[in-house]
Amino acid sequence: MKERSPIKILNLRRKTVPTLYELDKLLNLLPLPCIVVNLDDLCITGGNPAITKATGYSLVELLGSDLRLLFTDWTEFPATLSAKPVSRELHLSLPDQAIQAVLVTGQMLPDRYNQALFTLEMLPSSPDQQDLLASGGAFALDALQSLVSATTQADLPAALNQAANAGLALTGSNQFAIYLADPATPELLLVATAGEDASFPGWLPAQDLVHLAKAVVWNESRRSYTALHRSARKNGFPLLASAPLGEPGAATGLVAAAIRLTNIPDTLLGVIQLVASLVNTLIHTDSLQSGVARAEAEQHRLQLYQQAVDGAVRDALLVLNPEGRVLTINFAAEQILGYHQSEAVDSPVENLLIGSEKILPGVQASARSLSATRLDDLRLYRRYGESFVANVAIHPLSVNKTLNMLLVIVQDLSESEQIREQARQLEQRALLGEFTAIFAHEVRNPINNISTGLELMALNLPADDPQQELIQRLQQDCDRLAELMKSVLLFARPADYNLQPVQLPILVQKLLERLSPRLVKAGVRHQLQVEGSLPPVLADYRSLEQALNNLITNAVQAMGDSGGQLTLKIRRVKQTKTAAAANEPPSVEISIADTGPGIPKELQERIFQPFFTTSSSGTGLGLAITRRIISAHKGSIHLESFPGGTVFSIRLPLAETT
Repeated sequence: MKERSPIKILNLRRKTVPTLYELDKLLNLLPLPCIVVNLDDLCITGGNPAITKATGYSLVELLGSDLRLLFTDWTEFPATLSAKPVSRELHLSLPDQAIQAVLVTGQMLPDRYNQALFTLEMLPSSPDQQDLLASGGAFALDALQSLVSATTQADLPAALNQAANAGLALTGSNQFAIYLADPATPELLLVATAGEDASFPGWLPAQDLVHLAKAVVWNESRRSYTALHRSARKNGFPLLASAPLGEPGAATGLVAAAIRLTNIPDTLLGVIQLVASLVNTLIHTDSLQSGVARAEAEQHRLQLYQQAVDGAVRDALLVLNPEGRVLTINFAAEQILGYHQSEAVDSPVENLLIGSEKILPGVQASARSLSATRLDDLRLYRRYGESFVANVAIHPLSVNKTLNMLLVIVQDLSESEQIREQARQLEQRALLGEFTAIFAHEVRNPINNISTGLELMALNLPADDPQQELIQRLQQDCDRLAELMKSVLLFARPADYNLQPVQLPILVQKLLERLSPRLVKAGVRHQLQVEGSLPPVLADYRSLEQALNNLITNAVQAMGDSGGQLTLKIRRVKQTKTAAAANEPPSVEISIADTGPGIPKELQERIFQPFFTTSSSGTGLGLAITRRIISAHKGSIHLESFPGGTVFSIRLPLAETT
C-alpha cells in the first residue's frame, strides 16, 4: 500500500507552531475524517466535521474518549510515530452497533507535544462482518434463497445442514447450530452445525429452554445461565444469539449463532428470529410430509386389507348410507347380483336386491332401531333374471348413537340348495340301487326256475316237435334276462377293489389272446402298439380287465358282420406346462380304436348313461360299468368319434406316484 499523507500542508517547514485555533481551521479543510490523539494515553483531543458525519458520533462525544474503545480490534501503532504516515486496517464500532471497516493512517503532528493525527478512510465491509440482510446484496439474497429452498428438501438431515449454512451467512456469525428435542430423552440434541470447527456442545439439558424460551442476544459481560452460554464463553465468543423453535410455550428446539464481534448488530435479533421461523417451517413441513407418508401407507394397507377381505368373503357385502343408498359393494356382490360396482353406487338398495318386499322395511327398521335385522329364505333375482334363495342380514354401524352406515350381507343359498338337491338325489339313487339289487336278486330265482323248466320240457318232447322252437326262444329270453340281472347287480352293488401294481401291456396282451377266436370269427384284425418300457399302473386286475373287455366287445359289435380293424395303443402321457395339466398326475394311456361307422354327436353324451344302448341285444350297462371302474381307479375315460371310426381313451395313474 502506497504511503501517503492526507495533510501535506503539515509537512511544510514552518517557523512557528500553529495555535489550536489554527489547527482546527486546518482540520476543517481536510476532506477525510480525522481526529487528533494524545499518544500518551490515546485520548482524542480534536476532530473535524467529516469524522462526525462518517462515524455518527458528535465531537462532544469523541473529545476525551479513549481511541481504543472506538475500534473493536485496535492494533497498537509504533510507539513513536514520525512525520512518515503509518496505516492499519481496523473496524470501527458505530453508535447503532454496526461495524465499519476503515483504513486508519496515523502520523505525528510537528511540535505538538507527542500528539498524532489519525485519518479514517471508509472501506467496504467483508461479507461475514457486514449486515448482510439489510445490505440487499447478492450474498444475502443467495443465503436467504438457500434457507427457503431447504424447506423443499425431502431428507430432513440434509435440509437442516443447508439451513445451518444459510443461517451462518445471514447472521454473519462464525458458528451456527440447530438443536432439536430428543423424543426419547429430556435433552436437546445438536442436529446440524456450520462454520468454524464445531465447539457447540453435542446436547443441552431440557431446562435450558426456560432461559432460552425467547429470542435473545447474550454477550460475555452477562451471566452464563445455560450450557450454551458457558460453551460460548469457553470458546471465546463474545456474542451468542439464539431463538427457540416451535410454538410459544412449547419449544421443540432452538437455533444459535456464535459471533466473535464485541458489538451487537442491531439487526441480529431480527435475523436469527427469521432463520428460526424458516427452520421451524422446515421441521413442520417434514412432519407433515411424514404424516402424509404414514397416512398413505396406512391407506394402502387398508386397501390391501379390504381387497383381501373382499376376495376371501364369499357373501355379498353392500355398504349403504343412512338413506339406504349404496356406497360400495364387494366383488362377491358383483358376482352374485350381476351388477358392477360403478353401476351399484348411489342406487337404492331395493334396486339391487330385487324380488322380496321385506328388504326395504328391514333396512328402515335397522336404521331406526340401530339393531341388526335378519331375513331368511328370501327369493331374490339376479340382474339377468335367475332367481336364488338367500339369507339377508342388516347391521347398522353407528357413532355416538348416530347412524353412520348400514352393512347388508347377502348369503347366496343356491349352492347350498344344489348340494342339498344332489345329496337328496344321491340318497334316492342309493335307495334305488339297494332296491334294484334286491329286485334283481329276487328276479334271478324265478328266471332260473323258468329256464330249468324249459330245459325239462325240451328234454321230454321229441326233437322234431313244433314246440321245440318256442321253447328255444323262451330259453333265449331267459338267458338275456339272467345276463341283464347279472349286470344290474354288478352296477348296483358297491365294488370292492384290490389295487395292486399292474403291467398294462401284459394284461391287454392276455385279454387279446383270450378274445382272439371271437375276433377272428367276427372278421376283426387287431393290433397292439406299446410305447417303450412303461411303469405299472395301480389297478384291480379283474375289474380293469372287465372294463377293457367291455370296450373291445362294443368295438367288435360296432364294426358289424363286415369286420374291420381294432387298434390298441399304450403310451406314457407326457407332462405339459399348461395350467390345465398342472394338477394331473403322471399316467399311462390306453386307446381302443375301431373302424366302425362312428357314434352320432347327439348320442355321444348319453352313451355312458345306465340302460342307454343302440344294440337290440345290449343291456345298456356296459359303458356305465366301465366308467365306474375307471373312476374308482382315479382315472379318466374320453370318447372321440367321427364317421369311419371311434376311439376310447383311458388314462390311469402310475403306481409309483399313488
